[in-house]
Amino acid sequence: MVTPTYAKAKNLDPNDAYYALEDALRDLELIEGLQYATWDALVADHEDEDEAAIVERVRKKLKKKKRYKPAAWRSKDEGAIIALGVLIDRGAGRSSGEALDLLETDAGQELLRRGFEIVGAHLAKELVR
Repeated sequence: MVTPTYAKAKNLDPNDAYYALEDALRDLELIEGLQYATWDALVADHEDEDEAAIVERVRKKLKKKKRYKPAAWRSKDEGAIIALGVLIDRGAGRSSGEALDLLETDAGQELLRRGFEIVGAHLAKELVR
């Protein structure tokens, strides 16, 4: 589900994006960030439902085959998407030292948090579409 967004953000062939993500999703910071952001968005979007009902809704929707769409973002959020891409690249062994240094700063961490929010909200919508 993340592949189309990563491919769009990095201008990659979807197959290349898939293989990079296959490696990158072993990174605990990445997988936890995506999981928490997606769950937070699901809960926020379905405030009237308890957790069990949300999980059941997702379970039913995942039974259907569908093509997942890439996330859309505003130009003001480009830095957040880039920061998330750097984290994915790090997990895939594709990042440079300077790019990784960005994530070590407070500003970089804030961009990364926003990137997780954007992609998590998108994943939440895709899960129940």
